[in-house]
Amino acid sequence: MIFGGIDVLTDKIKEVKLKKPKAIIVISSCPAGIIGDDIDKVKSLKEENMPVITIKADGNIAGDYLQGMLMSYTTLAEQIIRKDVKMVPSTVNIVFEKVVAKNTGSNFKIIENFLSAMDVRVNCRFLCETTFDRLEKFLSAPLNLLANDDYTGKMLKNFFAEKYGCKFLDESFPIGFDETKNWLMSVGGFFGKKEKALEIILQNEALYKKEVERLKPSLSGKKLMIITYNHSLDWILMAAMDVGIEIVKIGILNFSQDSGFRTNLGTSFNVEENYDKEKRMSDFAKYCPDIVLTNYESSVNSGEYLSDTIPMCPDVGFYSGINMVSRWSNLIKLNLQGEWKNDEQLFKKYYS
Repeated sequence: MIFGGIDVLTDKIKEVKLKKPKAIIVISSCPAGIIGDDIDKVKSLKEENMPVITIKADGNIAGDYLQGMLMSYTTLAEQIIRKDVKMVPSTVNIVFEKVVAKNTGSNFKIIENFLSAMDVRVNCRFLCETTFDRLEKFLSAPLNLLANDDYTGKMLKNFFAEKYGCKFLDESFPIGFDETKNWLMSVGGFFGKKEKALEIILQNEALYKKEVERLKPSLSGKKLMIITYNHSLDWILMAAMDVGIEIVKIGILNFSQDSGFRTNLGTSFNVEENYDKEKRMSDFAKYCPDIVLTNYESSVNSGEYLSDTIPMCPDVGFYSGINMVSRWSNLIKLNLQGEWKNDEQLFKKYYS
């Protein structure tokens, strides 16, 4: 940092070039920007079939983490994607999987299995475990699937639509039974594979209904309260209602990546947006829930209820909601308020 890093960077690029990569990508962070290193100087080291791509993402100039990520995505797309590629039928690109989420890989497998059952193949995952060649041929896929439709996902969708005229499915990765059913029919409709999509739906519908009937005896009549940053909750609300759970209150916390509670269930819920989390104890006393669902577990826990956490990045597919509901049933059967009741009082006294 003190003496600059361009000479070291230049030597490293010359070393990497000996391995004959498809491209070399240099992304700057804060130190390079602070000391004034101009990484664009190393562009001169490019060769005919080996571009050197620079992305100036130092936070002191470019902005925060999110802005740096968006810059990296769009710059790579602009400098690598070719426009002179032939369309490959029955292929898709996947855009904006959250690589920091622990279920990214398992979610991809679920989506890939759905697509494979309809004879559709994944071309490029933008940008997750993909290659230079797949990114270069991004425009060969006739359809793009948005994995997450939060602020960043929508920005990338708009970027590809405006710059390259890319076609996107209206729905993002599906969460829960209804969304998965609609998503499959949309993908099937686009590729002329509706019959295969319907086969997948009918197979899973029978399994879903069987699980609902199994859970009803232990959960029907239970009361559920939700306090969450998630603004789209149909995947869990539908599963809860299917097994007979009453949803007594939904508190939506303020979240910079989303705005406005939304539902397609046609049911009027008791929803409070911009919820003040300090109200939770008085609301617990008012609604007497049997199950409390939040994004985090609070140490202030003095109710006779089961507490569970709702993921910021839920699993995709038919069983997102019913699998969580099944967990509640198992925990209730364990009767956690039983043998360790005396220890619980000591925990509250000293932990608080």
